[in-house]
Amino acid sequence: MQADDQTLPSFVLDWLGQNGYQVNRVKRLIGGYAATLYRLSVSARDAKTCSLIYKHLTADRRQELTLYDQVLYGRSDLIPRVLACFREADSAGILMVDEGPTLKAWCQTLSRAQRQRKLKDAVRWLADLHIRCEAWLPELVGRGLQSTYPVSSAVTWAGYAIVALQGLSADETCDFVSEAQVQEIVRMSDWFYERYPHWLAGRTTLTHGDAHHGNIVCTENAFLLIDWEATCVAVPQRDLAIFLQDVLDATVHEAVKRAYFEHLRAAGWETTSHAFAQSFEAVFFDNTLMMLGWEIQQYHKGYLTRVEIAEITRVKMSWLATSFAQLQDGTLE
Repeated sequence: MQADDQTLPSFVLDWLGQNGYQVNRVKRLIGGYAATLYRLSVSARDAKTCSLIYKHLTADRRQELTLYDQVLYGRSDLIPRVLACFREADSAGILMVDEGPTLKAWCQTLSRAQRQRKLKDAVRWLADLHIRCEAWLPELVGRGLQSTYPVSSAVTWAGYAIVALQGLSADETCDFVSEAQVQEIVRMSDWFYERYPHWLAGRTTLTHGDAHHGNIVCTENAFLLIDWEATCVAVPQRDLAIFLQDVLDATVHEAVKRAYFEHLRAAGWETTSHAFAQSFEAVFFDNTLMMLGWEIQQYHKGYLTRVEIAEITRVKMSWLATSFAQLQDGTLE
């Protein structure tokens, strides 16, 4: 084993040994993740080598353990194969099979046209997930799936995002966001979150809650989702809103959005109504603000360049203004 193997918790190493795995190599994955991630190369009893992922959870993000144990177990069409869930007095984690690269990593190797085709495939798979899981909701809620959208959590994340934007605007070296722009975001946010629950009504299904491209794994023949911490029953537009956060190219963005709506509509969902459109704009505004705050944090930690965060901020502040204008024009008051 390499020296950095010792950073793995002893209970993980014990489990691997007891189950016939020899650890060949461990590498900590770096990239601004909420949890601490390790990729393990291991040999099984039959001497075959395989790759595993160990996810070490923070104390405030352990809902995923319960979801794997009680809600999502056996759903190999949704999640990577989970080998073990660990619950210790002061530590917790998940050991799973490394099923392949993320959609984010995959798309970095593709041309613009290839990337658009791959994203359309992924978003249609996401729509299929929503279609298939609708009928499964009563059983899932019975197992412990949260049945209400976490609006209070959304408000908290919006507050974090505004603080992050204020920090950028106060930075004398920042020339891509001004104090006046941040004040406008505050005004929009105050108006929006008082009304947000009105737009969350409609046909619901199982939603992942954080379906950005770094949480979608590309297998040989399909896709899988990781990091189910924020999952709940909600309108499916919620996941589409998160998925689109990683698509800054306006043409590709609209093509992918349209592909999702068309796929859902072909299965009998109403996607052309005013109410459906408003619900999408609402969750899009909410998740755009949340993700903007998260990405500013990643910039300060060194995971995004100044050029990248400037472009992200420019595009997403434009999205916020557009969604807000559409919601304000069609308020449900």
